Amino acid sequence: MARFNYWRANWEGFTDNLENTINDVSPAASGYEVFQALVWHIAKKNIPRGCRKEYITGLDETSKTIYENYVQAYNRDPFEELTTELGNKVLASLSAARKERWMETVADLNMTHNSKNAWKTIKELNSDKKPDTTAAAVSSNQVAHQLLINGKPLHRERGYVKQMKEKMGEVHKETDDMFPLFTEEELKTRIKHLKSRKASGLDGISTEMIQNFGPRSREWILSLFNSCAAGYNIPKIWRRTKVIALLKPGKDPQLPSSYRPISLLCVLYKLYERLILARISPIVEDQLTDDQSGFREGRSYVGQVLNSTQYIEDGYERKKITGLYLLTSQQPMTPSTTEHFC
Repeated sequence: MARFNYWRANWEGFTDNLENTINDVSPAASGYEVFQALVWHIAKKNIPRGCRKEYITGLDETSKTIYENYVQAYNRDPFEELTTELGNKVLASLSAARKERWMETVADLNMTHNSKNAWKTIKELNSDKKPDTTAAAVSSNQVAHQLLINGKPLHRERGYVKQMKEKMGEVHKETDDMFPLFTEEELKTRIKHLKSRKASGLDGISTEMIQNFGPRSREWILSLFNSCAAGYNIPKIWRRTKVIALLKPGKDPQLPSSYRPISLLCVLYKLYERLILARISPIVEDQLTDDQSGFREGRSYVGQVLNSTQYIEDGYERKKITGLYLLTSQQPMTPSTTEHFC
C-alpha cells in the first residue's frame, strides 16, 4: 500500500501552497469536501508517496553507495577479489550504521512522553514465538458481519432516537452560554498535543499535515470548528469511520468472531472533540466526588485499591478491625461503602 514519506516531505512548500489557496474554500461543514481535496492535492505535490519493495536495515547513503557497487561487481563476477572486498565493506558499514542507530534508539526511549517506541523495541527484543501471519480462510465480509452483530444493541425502544433529539435540543439551549467561540490559543494547544505517526481517518488528513498548517490554514480550521459548534453540524465524513479488524491473541483466525475492531476517526474530528472536552472537563470535575476515579485523568482503579489498603491500615493503627470492605467498579466509591468493626 502506498504511503506518504513524511521524512522526505517538503513541508515549506506544503505550507506555502496551502496558505495561498485556503481562502478560496468556505470554512463550513459544506465546504469540507473541497478542503479535503485541496489538502490531498497539495500533499501529493510536496510529499513523496509510494511503497518500499526492498528494505535493508541501517542502509544509509554511504552504505547504499557501497552496496550498489557490490551488486554491480557481483553481477560481473561473484568470485572476483573486488567483489569479496566490497562485500566486507558493506557488512562493516551496515554494522556501524546499525550500532549508531541502536545507540540513538536506546537514548531516545521514554516511557513517560512516548512509550510507543519503547514498547516496540521491547517486543522486537522478545524471544517469544511470533504470531502466525498467514492469511486466514475467512472473508472480509464475514468478519464485517460478525462485527455488526457484536455492535448491535440488545434492545432499542421505539421513539428512542426522537427522544434523544428532543433532549439534545434542550441541552443545546442550556449550553449556548457555556461555549463561546474557540480561540486560536486553544487550537494551538490542542494541535501541540496531537500524537504523530498515527493512522488517519477516511479523509486522509494526517497529524503531520495538521501540524504543518500555516496561520491562514489554522484560522480556517478555527472558523470551521466555530461554525460546527454554532450550527450543531459537522462534515458528513466525520460521521464515518474506517474500521479495521484485528485478530485477538490466541484465537482461531478461521472464525469471524476471533476478530476485534478498531475505529479510525478523522484527525480533525478528534481535534474538534478535544477542544470541546477541554471546555467541559473543568465543569464536570467540580461536580464529581474525589472518590471517583473512573474515566478521570491521572486516576485509575489501581489507585482506589491502594487507597483502600491504606484505609484498612489506618484502621489497624486506631485499634480497629476491618470486617468488611466493599468495592464496586460501577458506582463511585463513597465512605458509605466501607465499614470498620471494633
